[in-house]
Amino acid sequence: NSDLQWVEGVLTKPVGYKEGQRYPFIINPHGGPTSASLEAFNAAAQFFAGNGYVVLQPNFRGSTNYGQDFVDANINNWGITDFDDVMTGVDFAIDQGWADPGRLICYGWSYGGYLSAWISTQTDRFQAVSPGAALTNLYSMYSTNDLQDYLASFFGGPPWNPAHNYQQYSPITHAANVTSPVLLMHGASDTRVPQEQSVEFY
Repeated sequence: NSDLQWVEGVLTKPVGYKEGQRYPFIINPHGGPTSASLEAFNAAAQFFAGNGYVVLQPNFRGSTNYGQDFVDANINNWGITDFDDVMTGVDFAIDQGWADPGRLICYGWSYGGYLSAWISTQTDRFQAVSPGAALTNLYSMYSTNDLQDYLASFFGGPPWNPAHNYQQYSPITHAANVTSPVLLMHGASDTRVPQEQSVEFY
């Protein structure tokens, strides 16, 4: 990343991969954010690899398995350190000759959906972005989901305290910047991330 700290990820190359050939590229941030992508079978990654895509699942700052400081690195910093790590991973894949910079895709679910929605507001580099069960308005997310304390732990408390700027880190705040085609996906009965989060972003 830009802080010269190593950030790992799981890379899946397409079936029949040929050195020196660039492929359409998918960045797939995980949920959580206190989770991690592992070197284990992933049906979605294998599906895309079988259809000619390179897939990168980055373990951005905020992920587990790298110590508590790494987990804590995106507290009060959503969309900043993790966005930097994800985009550094994209640039690395391009620099290595794996990814075609003209065919970039981003998708993720839950916190990965949050990052996908955030990415759509911060850069125009992606030809398609698909946030799944995305947190897009953190203020309304706090008041409607089933894990208020968990969400508050990232921002030092509830959103009605002016010092806790949920708005700054909400993709909906920056929605006017979106230029990439966006496909929103959500489960109608989701209580963890209520479907209104996608409706509001739409």
